[in-house]
Amino acid sequence: MEKLALEVKRRLNLENVRLTGGREHKVKRIGLAWSGLGLSLNIGFVETLLSYKPHVLIAGEMDEYPECYVLNAGVDMIEVGHSVSENIGLRRFSKILKQEYPEVKVVFFEYLKPWLTL
Repeated sequence: MEKLALEVKRRLNLENVRLTGGREHKVKRIGLAWSGLGLSLNIGFVETLLSYKPHVLIAGEMDEYPECYVLNAGVDMIEVGHSVSENIGLRRFSKILKQEYPEVKVVFFEYLKPWLTL
């Protein structure tokens, strides 16, 4: 689990990620809750992910209620940040749009992390 968290951190070029759960757990199945899909108001989506029996959720953003819910279900989590998890897909989507519609000006605006870790 910790190895996966460090790899996620490296691949996304992040200063840090938040890891909750067992550091030594082996991971064979991952659920992805990008953006704010890990927040308590999206608990239905979290429950759907849990129905697939993941070993870990990689989330853009989670608050404490779903975090405890996921841990009680025996699933670990890695949180990368709301904007970081959206930028990946939006950057890719922008490239696809540029290829499919070259006559249309497509601009990708990267949403930067609005906070600083001290």
